[in-house]
Amino acid sequence: MEQCLKCRKLNQWKKKKENVVIIGKRNIFGTGIESTYDRDNISGKTILELKLKVWLCLSHLEAVKQEMHDTIVQEVKQNVSTVQDKLTSLENNVKEVVSDVKTDDEESDGCNKNTCINYMGDSIVCGRRNALACGTKMAFNFYYGYLKLILPAENSTQGLKIRINSYIKDECLSDNAFPMKKLIILIPQNAYIPTSLNELSVDDPNDGSKYWIESVKPLKPETVERNGWKRDFHLPVYKIKDPDSTCSRGDYVVAEFATPLKVISDIIHNSLVPRISEAFKIYQYEIISSFHKSLLERISKNNDGCKDLCEVIYYRDTMNGKRVNVGRVILDKIHSRNSSCYQWK
Repeated sequence: MEQCLKCRKLNQWKKKKENVVIIGKRNIFGTGIESTYDRDNISGKTILELKLKVWLCLSHLEAVKQEMHDTIVQEVKQNVSTVQDKLTSLENNVKEVVSDVKTDDEESDGCNKNTCINYMGDSIVCGRRNALACGTKMAFNFYYGYLKLILPAENSTQGLKIRINSYIKDECLSDNAFPMKKLIILIPQNAYIPTSLNELSVDDPNDGSKYWIESVKPLKPETVERNGWKRDFHLPVYKIKDPDSTCSRGDYVVAEFATPLKVISDIIHNSLVPRISEAFKIYQYEIISSFHKSLLERISKNNDGCKDLCEVIYYRDTMNGKRVNVGRVILDKIHSRNSSCYQWK
């Protein structure tokens, strides 16, 4: 049956549509207009142009990809370089702090501050374990580099007891003027170490007339020769008396703070590197406690005579926001060690 005119035109349109292909839109050929080509009438030149445009597009994408890669790599290198510069700057700051520390007073008490700061500055930020190791190391330095040199007679020219007896004779004192013929080593919990003991020997800071401790003439210096060098060691002497007591005389003691703890105090309050200073504040009590325990262990385990020549007092130096009277602390320790009253007559 012969098709109607309308049907014939529809079939012709369908056949023509099959011979048409849409090739490309914007961002590929750069025209922004859809292009249609008759498949039967596409020439070789047109196909070559299309292939060229596709190749240019792919080349552009590859160039963009490479540019992005190079940019990212460059930014990463810059960030790494910045981090390395900061680490180098921090290391230089630590070295400057170490180089500025004077060593004259350090060697006299057996603790080398440079050694302590180098060791502690590098390790204390690693945690509590290294904080305890710092305290132990300071105790070893203090014992072997100081106490063992000045206390026993075998390592010095006289020894502590001979020096105290000579002091009693020279000052015309009674034999029991020193109720404890030992070196009293004070370890305050907060590591606060003033210039002299008498600064902390008052119950009421506002009453400056009732100090318990008075500085007197020190012991004769002890000269120790070690590794080819000679050094004089000085030990201070204090007279302690309760100002409210009816007794007119006081007790004489040889006492000093554990000077290695001054290193901790200096770093906490004067460090030029805030990160290290903050770390010392965090582990301050662990370091001091470790120092105290390690020092007692060294003293008790060694049979070199130091055990009977020193008395370690670890005490809480601040209560209710006020400094504790260190004179009262010393007298309480003397009283606990002696069965009789500590005031001599």
